[in-house]
Amino acid sequence: MSNLKEQYLNDMKSYLGTGTHNKLMLAILERVDENNEIVLLKPLKEEISKETGLNVTTINSRIPLLIASGLIIRKSTLESKEAVYVLNPDIFGNKNWNEIKKISINIEYDLSKNKRNKDIKIEYKG
Repeated sequence: MSNLKEQYLNDMKSYLGTGTHNKLMLAILERVDENNEIVLLKPLKEEISKETGLNVTTINSRIPLLIASGLIIRKSTLESKEAVYVLNPDIFGNKNWNEIKKISINIEYDLSKNKRNKDIKIEYKG
């Protein structure tokens, strides 16, 4: 399953038109709870650092980039020290990754209108 997660993140680069910082995003995907939330405090960042080879300073600088790209959403306020984030449900669904049956990504280029249309459809098990 991890290889599919990694491939999905690679596909998101094209879908979002930006880099996704795969190592950090994969580490986040592996650690979100059943509500697709994660609390990124220093001990967890240090654990992710050891696993990914990214230093904590790099992790701290990439979190705002993940937010800006739309992959994660900050739930806690900037003033709070909670650092609670949730996966973007439009990209990762609103259920746990293990409950997803199929994800379809469609990117369509309308040359006559010089427009790019994109869509994600998520189908759940059961």
